[in-house]
Amino acid sequence: MIGINVFKKQTLRFSNKFRLILAIALLALTWSASASYAAQATVNWAAPTNYAGGAPIPDFVGFNLYVGTNSGSYSQKIDVGELTSYTVTGLADNTAYFFAVTAYDSLGNESAYSSEISNGAAAQQPASSLYTLSASAGSGGTITPSGSVVVSQGTAQSFAIAPASGYKVTGVTVDGASVGAVTSYTFSNVAGNHTITAAFAVNSYSIAASAGTGGSITPAGTTSVNAGGSQVYSITPASGYQIASVTVDGASVG
Repeated sequence: MIGINVFKKQTLRFSNKFRLILAIALLALTWSASASYAAQATVNWAAPTNYAGGAPIPDFVGFNLYVGTNSGSYSQKIDVGELTSYTVTGLADNTAYFFAVTAYDSLGNESAYSSEISNGAAAQQPASSLYTLSASAGSGGTITPSGSVVVSQGTAQSFAIAPASGYKVTGVTVDGASVGAVTSYTFSNVAGNHTITAAFAVNSYSIAASAGTGGSITPAGTTSVNAGGSQVYSITPASGYQIASVTVDGASVG
């Protein structure tokens, strides 16, 4: 955002009175542009209160603000009433604009233009475009950084995906498309808004249970158990048998 101060004053005169009005001084211009390349300009000026001879202006009504892309030639006229500050929207970024103000009376007589002001150097500098990268993670892990991450056009931004203890990354999506179960991702040469989402799942393990002749183990076969969970087994000898031993991962537990 650039402010330009102009201190030059110019004498104005109503055409039917030939009486000099104290100058309208255009004081400042604030120029701003957004990432969408739509610009606006706020123009400020000082209102005259007296004719040059000191007499008050009894029939003053308001101001006209003129806007154009060529110095001294204005394509747009805006009646702003008695306002002394006005924001012009819908301007093209990277374009020089010129502004001037006139005063008018109750009969519609209009003064000469004030001194001119322009966005000047601001128009020569492209606005820095900013984009938002929205990062989120499901339960069971984190993505860093998270939330809305604002970056400048053409830059890069990396994200780290980390599962919590007992969890694993099951997938990462960027703008709705899967990029796999990765643990990091980098947006390079950013030129737009993006989303990144990480999903996680708890690790699970298989327990294989079997019993020899003369008894049973329940549940038998392969059972899947989540990390941190537990599984109870019941070992029962058949009639006329006794439990000789139980081994877990090859080691006897009695």
